[in-house]
Amino acid sequence: MIEKASSTVEATATTVWGLDNVTIDSPMTVGQKLSAEDTALIEKAAAQYLTGEKGTEISADNFTKLAAVINEGIASSKEYQVKFTDATSVYHYVYYLDGTDLAALNKGAKYGDPIKINVSASLKWVKNL
Repeated sequence: MIEKASSTVEATATTVWGLDNVTIDSPMTVGQKLSAEDTALIEKAAAQYLTGEKGTEISADNFTKLAAVINEGIASSKEYQVKFTDATSVYHYVYYLDGTDLAALNKGAKYGDPIKINVSASLKWVKNL
């Protein structure tokens, strides 16, 4: 019987983009690890590329597919409200791969091993309340 294993993700923000004239409480900082909730969103979106036969090395092809999933943008679970004179706006971060070569960053990683991912976090407007 083939034993399946799923890799967990350890995501770090290597770049953080804000918006002019928008100040949020506790903005993300460079080097900050993503929250457990946001890491789980990445793991869920990329689950099919993070799961395989336990002990088998993850292919460069699967790292390329994993990168493509992340580059579609993963919206953070946390929303920030900012009060302006005429409205209250809601923002969240959207995560994209920072351009790091995932296969090189995780050289020799096997299914079941934790995978390192570097992301840029970009603050985006969601809606006005």
